[in-house]
Amino acid sequence: MSHGVLAPQRSTFASRKTVNGSRGSTTPWVRPADWLSLTTPSTSDQRMVGLAAVFQSNSNFVTVRASSAFKVDWGDGAGWNLYAANTTAEKNLQWADYDAGTLCSRGYRQAIVTVEPQSGNLTGLELRYRHSNAAASSNTSSVWLDLRVACTGSPTITGSASQWYPRMLETVEIVSNISNASYLFFGCSSLQTVPALNTALGTTFTAMFYGCSSLQFVPVLDTSSGTNFSAMFQN
Repeated sequence: MSHGVLAPQRSTFASRKTVNGSRGSTTPWVRPADWLSLTTPSTSDQRMVGLAAVFQSNSNFVTVRASSAFKVDWGDGAGWNLYAANTTAEKNLQWADYDAGTLCSRGYRQAIVTVEPQSGNLTGLELRYRHSNAAASSNTSSVWLDLRVACTGSPTITGSASQWYPRMLETVEIVSNISNASYLFFGCSSLQTVPALNTALGTTFTAMFYGCSSLQFVPVLDTSSGTNFSAMFQN
């Protein structure tokens, strides 16, 4: 593979309602109208904003970890919670803590979770750690639906040694520079679209979209610094 700009076909998604491919007719993904809106942080921000599903069944696990001191607003009205560097912030989102007006047609309420540094930059952002109360099963999933990320260094959404996967995650925007894209979305089987991804500094793309069986769209990727593309789109 020659290095440069990896440009998937985009025009079919923009010009017609259905896309006819080897797997049949596919309706292009549209963000559900009754999902709560999120504001994508700018490149100068140090912030993650995530939309999470909150089911009445009370197994709504989300975790966040950073290598610098950070804070999390779980969107339940309790305000900011402070966490030391290299600790895992975890939450089992409770149905009763989120307004009935957030209920969407898919049957869950919604939480907007915000992560920021206590000072300085948001570094070493990771979402791959299993909640301590989540079953140790390969089917266990966090309940992220939509992520918007601007941080320092490459965020880890899953990873090669991931303890669990965000299998409900449908869309992600990462506006900060990514130097290591390996296993970035590994196992995100519901991922539909990645509207924004800055890979100009990326050197390794191994298994970046491995197992993303629902994927419809990725942006034009700058792979000019890339050296390893093995299994980038496998499965």
